[in-house]
Amino acid sequence: MMLPRGSLLLAGVPATGKSSFGNWLEEEKGYFHLDFDEEDIIQRRGFGREQDLLWHQHQVEPLLKAVIAWHQPIVLTWGFAPHFL
Repeated sequence: MMLPRGSLLLAGVPATGKSSFGNWLEEEKGYFHLDFDEEDIIQRRGFGREQDLLWHQHQVEPLLKAVIAWHQPIVLTWGFAPHFL
């Protein structure tokens, strides 16, 4: 299973510009941006079920399959609390 060429995961400490950069990539470079800090955005973009399976049942495969089926570069952004480092 391969992600679309050029896909990115931007993860790190909150409030460091990941979402802004993801938005820029979407607006200027044709990426599809999924911001995992914004659950309502994930739901509206049709990945709510896959996100729920990932967070609550630790199933990553449904999300990967959905992302791969998109056929365009995707940037996933996720901020996590520093205590996870």
